[in-house]
Amino acid sequence: MKEKNQAKKNLKTNLEIKNIDKAKSILYASTFNTQLGEMIAINDKRYLYLLEFIDKEDLEKEIKKVADQLNATLTFSRTKIGAKIKKEIDLYFRGKKTYFETPVYFLGTSFQKNIWSTLLEVDFGKTISYKELANKIGNNDVQRAAGSAIGKNKIAIVIPCHRIIKSNGEFGEYANGSERKEFLINHEKSFIKK
Repeated sequence: MKEKNQAKKNLKTNLEIKNIDKAKSILYASTFNTQLGEMIAINDKRYLYLLEFIDKEDLEKEIKKVADQLNATLTFSRTKIGAKIKKEIDLYFRGKKTYFETPVYFLGTSFQKNIWSTLLEVDFGKTISYKELANKIGNNDVQRAAGSAIGKNKIAIVIPCHRIIKSNGEFGEYANGSERKEFLINHEKSFIKK
């Protein structure tokens, strides 16, 4: 427990960006616990830009990149957007929320944004293959590129990249760990059966 608190303190210390004079906006970071571990939300007063598990590899770099892209400074504080996503994630894990209403903003290439938008069309409790995803965007030749775009998704669970599996039915990789992916898929399917 002491190590976890120290890791969280280090994350907070390392992410507080001090160039307030040069920043044009403010991003707010807040953390909360889930069944699968602690998550961090990065948002401004209008949009959620990032939602990740705090043990994700290279998370600090990812957060700093978001702040740089938005020319923003970062502070730890829970806003209405942060509170909303926390509540929605809690309801999701209790099986009482199958979609999210928190406004999100995609930071990526037009291809990545197209993939992420298409992921939003995959219903709660359902899975599709990388090939089916490529077909949905109208180009069967982009399976690998689609997989790469999925891996760059910064908004875990809300943008449901965990619902994309291999054509043979295997779960495949997940940026937040294959155990989490398996849990999320089975969690959703368990509520569909009820």
